Amino acid sequence: MPEEPEKLAIIKDDIINKKHMIQEALKEESEFSEGYFAQKAVNGPMYVFPLYDVKENCVGCGTCAKVCPMGCIHLENGKPIHDYTNCANCMACIQHCPTKAIQFASAMKEVNSKERYRHSEISLAEIIQANNQI
Repeated sequence: MPEEPEKLAIIKDDIINKKHMIQEALKEESEFSEGYFAQKAVNGPMYVFPLYDVKENCVGCGTCAKVCPMGCIHLENGKPIHDYTNCANCMACIQHCPTKAIQFASAMKEVNSKERYRHSEISLAEIIQANNQI
């Protein structure tokens, strides 16, 4: 494994060359994920209550279903339906809803419901493409 200065040099080179890639998961990340899903198999779904509310300004575009890495969302009558069985609570559906129609359920306090996080170097198309590789 490269030392810190070598890692920084690689990162700097990638930035200068505007390298775009989908980073592979580290072994530790994969092991954590496998452990999480193994405990779910034993203990059942982590979330069984509604985590998210869909507001009236939903336009039925389906972006939420496309960005959900766990495939927990489908559209029914033009509205997203969440199945929390495999939900990892990544909040991709909230972050990428173009009309901000998906919000935390009223039982959960959302500090700033108007703000959304999007990584400036990762496009929506790249997220959807990554989800389709599974």
